[in-house]
Amino acid sequence: MRSPIICSYVFNTMILICCSFLLGHAQSNEGKEFWFEFMEHRDPNNSKVVMITSRVNTTGTISVPSIGFSRDFTVAANDVTVFRDLPKLVETKGSEYINNNAIQIVSDDPISVYIHQYFQMRSEASIVLPRSSVGSEYYVIAYSGVPTGFGNGNDVFPSEFLIVANEDKTEIEITLSANSVRGKLEGTSHSVELNRGEVYQVQSQEWSDDLTGSHIKANKDFSLFAGTTWSQVPLGCTFMDNLIEQMYPVSTWGKRYVGHLLLILLQTYLES
Repeated sequence: MRSPIICSYVFNTMILICCSFLLGHAQSNEGKEFWFEFMEHRDPNNSKVVMITSRVNTTGTISVPSIGFSRDFTVAANDVTVFRDLPKLVETKGSEYINNNAIQIVSDDPISVYIHQYFQMRSEASIVLPRSSVGSEYYVIAYSGVPTGFGNGNDVFPSEFLIVANEDKTEIEITLSANSVRGKLEGTSHSVELNRGEVYQVQSQEWSDDLTGSHIKANKDFSLFAGTTWSQVPLGCTFMDNLIEQMYPVSTWGKRYVGHLLLILLQTYLES
């Protein structure tokens, strides 16, 4: 019988080997340029926070180029710099309009960026991918909203996704998996052209609709966020939050995953 201590050592070693292998082959959330935006939240006066961290001492700038908003920052190695005083317009509201309000971060050295959007006990956060890790084709992963009747009377809290252009003349084709607020039908496609720093949000027509599965592709790389203004996970849960998450492009999808690989290695070791 193998010693539990030896088994633990071998298992931990396997984890380190697998993680090293994956880090060597996976995309990184570290970069020097980021484009992102906040989606519509259930509460109009919600707080929006940007968190920046780095493995080295570095400096950079966070800005909303379209309105001239700009703040320099420094971040110490293995520390976090937090921004809370962002302009209110960095939250995109409504559906199927082009807005020019994206947030840009540039830095001298690689950094990682996270965003947090909350109001009272309703809260959600997301990693932000650098420009070097986004792609030109995505499938949306969102969720349905909260049933009408919660909150303010007959308000609808829709499923939603948000496109952020990183380059000028980004021609985007959107195929919807549910009807949109402005009358675009499930299964139909429409196109929109965005320039650098412009955003385009799409919301579902009904609270029960789910934009998961919507297919979005373009002639250039872009960033995509998805979620809901307010949701119950699962439906009927009494604790409700907004949802926001940056999507990973199809080009980064894989066929083998760390959990499966670890189990194979561990099983092989125990049977040897």
